[in-house]
Amino acid sequence: MKDLLKKMNALLNSFGQTKVVCLFFGLYFLLGIWIVPDYGISWDEPGQRNHGLVSWQYINEYYDGKIFDEEVSDKDLKTYRDRDYGVIFQLTCFWLERKVLNIQEKDHRSQYLLRHYAVFFLFFISVIFFYKMLKWRFDSWKWGLLAAICLLLSPRIFGHSFYNPKDLVTFSWFLISVYTCIRFLEKRTLISCLLHAICCAFLINARVVGICIPVLTIIFLLIDFVYPLSNKAGPKDSKSKNLLPRIALLLLYPIAFIFVSIQMWPFLWEAPLDNFIIVWDNMKQFRWNSEVLYWNKYIKAADLPWHYIPSWLFATTPIAFGLLFLLGAFKILKNFTLSNIKIYKNSKERMDLIFLAFFIGPLGAVILLESVMYDGWRQMYFIYVGFLATALVGLQAAFVKWQKAEAGSNFNKIGKVLCFLFAINLVGVLIFMIRFHPHQNVYFNKLVDHNIVKRMEMDYWCNSYKQLYEELLLIDQSDTIYVRGAGWPSVSNLYMLKPADRKRFKYNYEKKDRGYYISNYRFKREHKKFMKNKPPFDQEIYSIKVKGSKIGGIYKYVP
Repeated sequence: MKDLLKKMNALLNSFGQTKVVCLFFGLYFLLGIWIVPDYGISWDEPGQRNHGLVSWQYINEYYDGKIFDEEVSDKDLKTYRDRDYGVIFQLTCFWLERKVLNIQEKDHRSQYLLRHYAVFFLFFISVIFFYKMLKWRFDSWKWGLLAAICLLLSPRIFGHSFYNPKDLVTFSWFLISVYTCIRFLEKRTLISCLLHAICCAFLINARVVGICIPVLTIIFLLIDFVYPLSNKAGPKDSKSKNLLPRIALLLLYPIAFIFVSIQMWPFLWEAPLDNFIIVWDNMKQFRWNSEVLYWNKYIKAADLPWHYIPSWLFATTPIAFGLLFLLGAFKILKNFTLSNIKIYKNSKERMDLIFLAFFIGPLGAVILLESVMYDGWRQMYFIYVGFLATALVGLQAAFVKWQKAEAGSNFNKIGKVLCFLFAINLVGVLIFMIRFHPHQNVYFNKLVDHNIVKRMEMDYWCNSYKQLYEELLLIDQSDTIYVRGAGWPSVSNLYMLKPADRKRFKYNYEKKDRGYYISNYRFKREHKKFMKNKPPFDQEIYSIKVKGSKIGGIYKYVP
């Protein structure tokens, strides 16, 4: 095994860092651009576009005193139900839609494809930052590249990176903000301070829970006041010489962060503090209290147990990453407890603690605040940055120890087995992602994936509806296809079809007419009817299966 790794290392060295890294990211970018159109419209996307529309209208009235267009003439941000959402991503997309690409109001397919490409592009940039961050941590571009590969081999994150305008935008800005936080703590320059403040402003605009990074940044700055690093790997602090510049940066950072946050959030313009309190209160107890399917039980979103997010996270990430996270967390906490008076002894230990803190901190806050969660752990996808980085710390520590082990020793043998199992796990994940494309969003690992449709929510965002419509076009060759479905994504996903195909569908036909019914079995009533094979689920025409579990189907509707 060691000989194989040496040969792979020599092969990579023969190509050189620049060629290998550029080739990897170039191929990934081309792959992403190619498969973006394969994904359907998720549940919240029409609403997210509407948030951008309303804020765009508000900005035009605020500065010019005129209505932008008739599409939003009856919506006022001050009374808009979802006025508390951050909108910088949605505003940017709307600006591109109307001012740059001149996409027409009724060209819905182009509108949503634009947003899908924008989500992918932002995530692509964040993967580069993840590579740079772990390359920095391990002093190795190969480990940085492995980190990027592991991120892309996280099926749920990968799938959502092509359409999710909320959670993956938050994830991307969170990842970039973690990198700029580390850079700020390391460099302590005016540029690194302002750059981190701007990135955090983008983050909190995506989801207000992102406030955890500014809070933790200030905590780490205060720690460095008490225990400044003096090693070569960290900033060359001196309590007397650098005291004033450090105090200046400590004061400048929150001021810059708050100023930029207000500027890019129209809802905060007229009453920044009062309106931010509204946003924060809504985040703590979000206005959603339907029931969610959690381990074979339907539970109100407001009454979910504390382990809802951790359980979903470990069930829907590769097994190897979960085990390595535990190993990495153990190593980091061990260093923390053995650091005597100092919390960390060098910049690498500080970086490790940042990874773990940016996982535990937000997760602990959500649990303590008893925040409303639903749709699995998608609202907390951003904590995966710290989770995976901690797992890679564990992997690197185990790898180094294995490399130092003597040939024939028990640890050497165990290392070979673990290395083999890690590789097999990643290969298995890759096969899943290719085989079940574009449904990576319903991945569950081997420990729990048997007949999972009975126990957990699957395609809760209805992305499979696009594929169901495409299949129905092949099944029924008639000029008019009568169809109805469960939830408004059964309407919005018609927009992803080409205009000629879309015209063949007549949606929401009279109940007396025969036709088709499509469903993803979302919500209690629909799911129970599906599980009991009640009409119309007793008349199956076609279904999409992932590892034997149905995530969506077409059924004949007989009045």
